[in-house]
Amino acid sequence: MAKRTSDKERKYLPLADALAVQKGYSDEEIYAALGQAVSLSWIARKRSEQKWNARHAEMQTSTGYIVETMRKLLANTVKAWDKEDAVIDGRTSDVFSKVTSNIKKLEENFDILASTQIIVDHLVEYLTTEAHDPKAYSALMPHIVEFTQYMREKYRSRA
Repeated sequence: MAKRTSDKERKYLPLADALAVQKGYSDEEIYAALGQAVSLSWIARKRSEQKWNARHAEMQTSTGYIVETMRKLLANTVKAWDKEDAVIDGRTSDVFSKVTSNIKKLEENFDILASTQIIVDHLVEYLTTEAHDPKAYSALMPHIVEFTQYMREKYRSRA
C-alpha cells in the first residue's frame, strides 16, 4: 500500500504542486486538471503538508514574480497594439517609461526564490505543453519538487 502512495505522489504531486503554488488553483481545479486521478482529500492533505497556500502567497509578493508579471502585461499590451496599429499617446508613453524604470529597480533586488519558482514554472509548462515527452516529465518532476524545497530551505533564511 505504501508503494502505491509513493507512486501516486511521484506521478501527481509535482503537477499538483505547480498548479497550486504557481497558478493558485483550488483543490477542485487541481482535481479536474489531474483528471480525477487522485482524491480531493489527497489534494487537501498535500495542500496542508506542502504549505501550498503560504508558498503561493509568498510567490505572488516576491520581487521576481512581480517583475515577470509586469513584463508579461507589457508584452501583451504591445502585441495588442501592434494588431490594432494603435497610436500611443504621451500619457501612455510616460506610464510605460515609469513601469520599465520600476522593473529595472526591482531587478536590482534579485530574488533567488522567486526566480527559481518562475524557472520551474516555465519548465513544467514546457514539459506539459511543448515537449510531449511523458517519460522526461515523469523522471524530472520528483527531482524538481525536491529541488524547489531545497532552494526554499537554503535561501529562506537569507531573504
